[in-house]
Amino acid sequence: MGYQPELENCAKCSNNTELLFFSASAGGVLCKNCNDAEHIAITGGCLKYMQKICFCDFEDIFLFNPTPKQIKELFLATSYYT
Repeated sequence: MGYQPELENCAKCSNNTELLFFSASAGGVLCKNCNDAEHIAITGGCLKYMQKICFCDFEDIFLFNPTPKQIKELFLATSYYT
């Protein structure tokens, strides 16, 4: 069992707009004003998939159809978070 990343608001300032980065060291997504040196840029589509994966029923995960770019972003973000 681990800690769930913050995916709905900026992990530093709680802003909920322009969430453009993911930072494992900060514990989740970051807004454009709070990005740090250890962030990974993510698209809105990637963020939506991250939210769906964390908040949906397990069986529904297999219904998702991310693009190759989103798969790469998801892989990079989760690789740094684990």
